[in-house]
Amino acid sequence: MTWTSRLGAEFIGTFLLTFTIGCNILSKSGLFGVLSIAFSLMVMTYAVGPVSGGHFNPAVTTAVFLANKLMLEDFLAYIGVQLVAGCLGGLAFSFLFGKTAPLEPSAGFTGYQAGLVECLYTLMLCFVYLTTVSTKAAKGNQYFGTAIGFVIIAAGYGAGAVSGAALNPAVALGMDVTSAKEYDFGWCMVYWVAEFLGAALACGIHRIVHMEEYGGDETKTMFKKCLSEFLGTFFLTLTVGLCALGNRDNGAALGIGACLMCMIYALHNVSGAHFNPAVTITVLLGGRNKMTKGDGNPYACAAAYIFSQLLGGVVGGGAYAELYGFQTTALAKLTLGPQDGFNIYQACLGEAFFTFIVCFTVLATATIPAFPSSFVDACEDEYVNTKGGSIAKWEMEGGHTVTDEMTKAQNFLLASKPENRAGVVANWRWRAADMSGFCIGMSLVVGVVAVGGISGAVLNPAIAVGIEFASFMSGGPTSFHYMLPLYCAKNIEGAMLAALALRTTHIYEWRQPLGKEEPIGEDAAQSVDAAPLLPAAQSGGAVPAEEVEAD
Repeated sequence: MTWTSRLGAEFIGTFLLTFTIGCNILSKSGLFGVLSIAFSLMVMTYAVGPVSGGHFNPAVTTAVFLANKLMLEDFLAYIGVQLVAGCLGGLAFSFLFGKTAPLEPSAGFTGYQAGLVECLYTLMLCFVYLTTVSTKAAKGNQYFGTAIGFVIIAAGYGAGAVSGAALNPAVALGMDVTSAKEYDFGWCMVYWVAEFLGAALACGIHRIVHMEEYGGDETKTMFKKCLSEFLGTFFLTLTVGLCALGNRDNGAALGIGACLMCMIYALHNVSGAHFNPAVTITVLLGGRNKMTKGDGNPYACAAAYIFSQLLGGVVGGGAYAELYGFQTTALAKLTLGPQDGFNIYQACLGEAFFTFIVCFTVLATATIPAFPSSFVDACEDEYVNTKGGSIAKWEMEGGHTVTDEMTKAQNFLLASKPENRAGVVANWRWRAADMSGFCIGMSLVVGVVAVGGISGAVLNPAIAVGIEFASFMSGGPTSFHYMLPLYCAKNIEGAMLAALALRTTHIYEWRQPLGKEEPIGEDAAQSVDAAPLLPAAQSGGAVPAEEVEAD
């Protein structure tokens, strides 16, 4: 792309984002204001992301530059254009409304607290950008814009009650400059320090969990996996606390679900993105080598994951307690136990059932083999439309690699009757990998809305531990001896039921190889003995078609 087109894209995106933020603040749009801002970022990321990268934020540009993904001259030009666009966006919404929107901490919070929350959620925003846009492991995904936009939903409903959730030096400058006559100018400096620090930290963490991007070890070591689980659980617990304390009856469910979705998309290719001991247990019980992919002891891996998640819950609980100054009165709004008007039996039933829903969604969408849409298109051309060489073209032009799972899938198509192959491909599309993070995040929204008023909808032992830790640190009531073990037990009960349910609904995942029992469906009726073989993607020779599980 030309220099002009890239800078033009950054200007339009940053201007629109700043203008949208100001309009929503001054019009007092309420619950849907956060969605408006988040969707403006999402749509512009999809619209001009292929042109400029879709930064619209000096902090994101800084993170990309520090990750060696941007040249110095581009870095300087991008930031200059973004800052100008932010100021013009601020002038535009001020002219439209005839008044300004101040940049300052929310009432009752200090500059330190506002700066801390801006740093943390800018870190989250930049990290999600780096992992979904600038990482080779995520190449070709279609969820990048959704993941980036939904960070604003998580931050808006959580951090918004503390700092306003600017998360963007250009937005901060635009708001501070245009309100300088009516309010004290200078808060943008505090926000800038926090936001640029968050960008630097995001790059540092990215260099650890994706060190292969920087010439390091390509293997997914246990340390990287545990760091991934810690980070995701930390942000999830932090967001639960902030959303519950700041927007208990409004956007809490959307903010929590959005946070989970974003962190799944950011880290699913590192650790599997469990962020919940109940999920780790259900994946372990689900078998099929999904815990370690056949590499290492699954029980040791599960134990390491659970320890990391619990630690993330504790640190996350401590973080939101710190942001509220360890105020016993404020933190008393978020405790374990049945809510007003309900008893412990009702709370336990709600926790068990909706933990089951979350865990079952994880198993059914994230552990069942699925393939990138581009690979499915290539298979359709190759085996349904009989356009030879489509798979080879997909590999060569896209820089993709055919995995063992993909090779098995091709063998299954070859073993199927030609008239049934279109149906097989359609099934793959239904289970598109790009939707799993969204489905899991929204399953959490389902639970929080449905039983939040009954049990609090914790649905996660690590979050339960974090809530108890925050209450303990603030001198509030705790229930380490009773309510915490009970909630954890019900969450684990839901996880166990989910693993059992998957064996009922997805029985083909445990079927014997074709030819050794009754075939599944008409397309398996054809003898596979004479079916051609494709070479395995890795060592081990060809994969016989009769060893491919039927979908």
